[in-house]
Amino acid sequence: MKTTLANMAKGSPQHTIIWEIGKLISDMSMSPASSIAPYNATGLVRALEKQIGDILVIRRQNDIHEFFSVLVNHLATESASRYMFKNCSPVSSDDLTIRNLDKSCMDAWERFHKIDYTPLVDSVFGQNIVQIQCGNAKCHSITHNYEPFMAIEVPVPVHAADLPTDDNTIPDAARCISNYMTENSIINSVGSEREWKCDSCNECHVSKRTTKIWRCPRTLIVCLKRFTMNKNARGGLELKKVSSMININRSINLEIGNHVINPSMKTKYALCGVACHSGTTYGGHYYSLVRKGQTWYFIDDNDVQTITRFEEFHYRDAYMFFYNVMAQK
Repeated sequence: MKTTLANMAKGSPQHTIIWEIGKLISDMSMSPASSIAPYNATGLVRALEKQIGDILVIRRQNDIHEFFSVLVNHLATESASRYMFKNCSPVSSDDLTIRNLDKSCMDAWERFHKIDYTPLVDSVFGQNIVQIQCGNAKCHSITHNYEPFMAIEVPVPVHAADLPTDDNTIPDAARCISNYMTENSIINSVGSEREWKCDSCNECHVSKRTTKIWRCPRTLIVCLKRFTMNKNARGGLELKKVSSMININRSINLEIGNHVINPSMKTKYALCGVACHSGTTYGGHYYSLVRKGQTWYFIDDNDVQTITRFEEFHYRDAYMFFYNVMAQK
């Protein structure tokens, strides 16, 4: 993703967000320590305030997942006029079902990204196939949606027992992904955000939803849903943080035939960074764990330390995982 951003920055108007990001990447590459002090990012902060300040208050704490989504969408809008849309080559398969899925997915991909296409789309966006089977006993119709995703957003178990493992160990990110991909129920309540009405019978019923991945991104982002709305003692809704311990996978294989159904995809990923949040919903602090080569670093504002024992970190803080695709043998 760093190379993609650096290339996009070339030729961009000065002091735009993508230009400032490219300047930071260049400054870090030229630094003997491959790092720079936070004050070097003041130009980027000013650009963020000017160009997305109407969406996010930049100098206040923001949710990092929301910030990343807004940033990527803005970069697409900012740079899209410089690029022509390009789709993937068709999948070569003797399986007619696979070829039909490929055609549907390619058509949907073009609809979503033709206007705002940049190389960043191929880097961080993937595509899901979501199947919903109507729960009406007189209907049972099946609907398929072909949806892009920037991150796999997975629920976090409040207690380890909510997501049991075979050996009763603490669940990890891979287990959370598997649970998310497993068939689950859409429980409808009229007027709720989760309400789903069948297009065939025009009724709401408890229905089955299954998610599979068709297109895997080069950089896979996994976001743990640590912030949820819960009822408080007064019966109102309150945002709370789920601080369950989640083990961090140093590598992930999404596996064709399991989570991924496109036989041409590369599915093995290596962890390259973790965004962590300490604190509560009312106040907290972000820090990161970043890999360079085979060495891991703890980065907290001006504090940068080499990590000697990765396993010692407080996994209750892990919030977003960044994985780069591995060379496939």
